[in-house]
Amino acid sequence: MATYLQSLVQRLKQHSKSLADTAGFIEIPWAFIDDTGTRVTYIFRRQGDILVSRQGEVTRGNWEYLPQIQSLLIQAQGKAHIYNQVLLLDSSIMVLRKDDTEELFALANPAKIADLDILGYLESFEQKAIKSPGKKGSFEVFETKDGRKIRLINEVSDSGSFALGNTALDENSELVLSDGRYKLKDPDYIIEVKGGKIVRWDDNFGYYLFIIMIFMLGLTFFVVIFS
Repeated sequence: MATYLQSLVQRLKQHSKSLADTAGFIEIPWAFIDDTGTRVTYIFRRQGDILVSRQGEVTRGNWEYLPQIQSLLIQAQGKAHIYNQVLLLDSSIMVLRKDDTEELFALANPAKIADLDILGYLESFEQKAIKSPGKKGSFEVFETKDGRKIRLINEVSDSGSFALGNTALDENSELVLSDGRYKLKDPDYIIEVKGGKIVRWDDNFGYYLFIIMIFMLGLTFFVVIFS
């Protein structure tokens, strides 16, 4: 489940707010289920202190935002840890990563997600984003004619996934696409990528028409020369 959660939050990072905007997470009851099956609630207070509630028992600690590394320093229950920003979504989900590890710390706002089903909420959010391809920050996944899957992230406008300047990723590796031209199955488009960004796109009808025109011009030239 941890690997799947990492993949899911990576795909949704473009929707994340920054921890620098503390209004997105302070005074909200962030909860999770610990290893013993007990619900634990963290409340980051405006003054920099933190309340930790477990089965009605409350302890106090402190928190601080570290802008140099976009992380939170959390001191609670006798321990201090640095957590890096991963995802802050809609005042509903906050996912942090323990510094210098791959260990994720995922919390949910029970006022919005009563059952604390973080994976279910993120999956639902992703599906809604996919169904709104014209909205800035959304993305769509397309298959190329050679069977490769690519993700186009709408970052520059509300014009859709094929707007020039949008990011193009390999869906499996989540790395930016190599420079080149890619033929899509549906829609029947050709996109050109450079530096991980769309720099040009054409429908294949125009492409094939261009090829036919070149062929006809060449044929006409051949007939004129040898007639």
